[in-house]
Amino acid sequence: MLNQIKVPITEELAEVSELTNVAEPVVANSIDNSKAYLQEPLVKKQINTSGKTATIIGAIAATAAIIEIAIISGLIFQRDLDKSLALTEKWTVAEVIGGDTMLVRQTNGNRMLVRLCGINARESSVAAAKKLQSLVAAAQNQVMIIPVKKDTDEYMIAEVMAKGSGEAEISFQEELLKGGLTKISNSGVECPNRIAFENAQRIGKSSQVGVWRQVK
Repeated sequence: MLNQIKVPITEELAEVSELTNVAEPVVANSIDNSKAYLQEPLVKKQINTSGKTATIIGAIAATAAIIEIAIISGLIFQRDLDKSLALTEKWTVAEVIGGDTMLVRQTNGNRMLVRLCGINARESSVAAAKKLQSLVAAAQNQVMIIPVKKDTDEYMIAEVMAKGSGEAEISFQEELLKGGLTKISNSGVECPNRIAFENAQRIGKSSQVGVWRQVK
């Protein structure tokens, strides 16, 4: 009786065992697949994070480079400005000789013949001389000179200006050009404020004054 019972039980256990053995790899595979599924977004997230980090680092490096360039440019500009200020000399006008020439002196007795840089007042020398005298008088004969170079006549070619109201400075060359009392000279001498002179001449031309009165 017992032997008859054991056989089916054994067979049933064998079937259960087979089912268990089959189930184990299925469960294991399911777990592994779940891990892979969970890990895949993490890997993608890590890649995305790395890409964003690289982009941020690149942006920071580019910004630092721009700031460095700006600082260097500012230092160069300041150096050039300081150089111009160092070259600026204060003089007293002793005499206006012509529309673009004058004699200046300093308190120590130094004298210098000056020709205004970048302009030629030959076409309206009388009117230009009167305007130059009025500019000198308004400045109480005190002018600032930026020397450029000496010409063959021993005149110092220079930019001449005076202090205006407040911190503003009045360029004698620009005032003569705006009034059409002189033209820009193409002597080959590079004046520090050549662009400002060109703008001033455009104003004189558009106003049709002085030497530009008959020009159409």
